[in-house]
Amino acid sequence: TIKTKIGVISDLHYTHPSLIVEKGAALENYLSNDRKLLVESEAILKETVANLLEENV
Repeated sequence: TIKTKIGVISDLHYTHPSLIVEKGAALENYLSNDRKLLVESEAILKETVANLLEENV
């Protein structure tokens, strides 16, 4: 019997760090009114993928 694990990551709201050109008042204002963790999204994605790989998913 072959067991297969499938991991699904959805609704990422991933923002590549190069797209956040300048951190300042405008970005802080936007982020304070938005629940997405845009600045942290790369770290969150990397950690999630690492966890899935660690679990052989």
